[in-house]
Amino acid sequence: MTKLMNSNELLNIIKSQVTTDANLKNQDRKAYIYLAKGGYSTYKIGFSVNPEQRVRSFNTCSYHDNILLEKIDVSGLVQHLESSTINVMGIVYKKRNREWVKIPSIDSKIVKAQFRFIVKNMVNQIRKNVRAKVKMENKVLEKYNIKPKVINAQTTVALAK
Repeated sequence: MTKLMNSNELLNIIKSQVTTDANLKNQDRKAYIYLAKGGYSTYKIGFSVNPEQRVRSFNTCSYHDNILLEKIDVSGLVQHLESSTINVMGIVYKKRNREWVKIPSIDSKIVKAQFRFIVKNMVNQIRKNVRAKVKMENKVLEKYNIKPKVINAQTTVALAK
């Protein structure tokens, strides 16, 4: 059985994976980051405007039924979240192939909970990094008597269930 990491170890990995150069364009774009279970203990992490339809499209060319386990509504930072989440899940479980992570011998409920934890904390870390970057830039602008810019870095995540 794969050893589960405690939350502090996982938070340290998340901090190392998140950067301040997240793309804040298209924040109004409605999209989801999702976790789907495939065959042979594999899980797919991806993003889509319609994750249910995306997972159904996997089933048309697969011997196994892929099941949508979780979709999290995120705006703006979807692509950044997808790659970072895949990297963290790959580090935690040490087996990944692009968007698929092999997670043997663990209940899918645990994987789902860990996925939600990772995404939630990545969004929080991105918010923290963006606020720090904007604060630093505004200090420089104020030094030269330039009115600071107000950057709307709303990275909403619907994680209330």
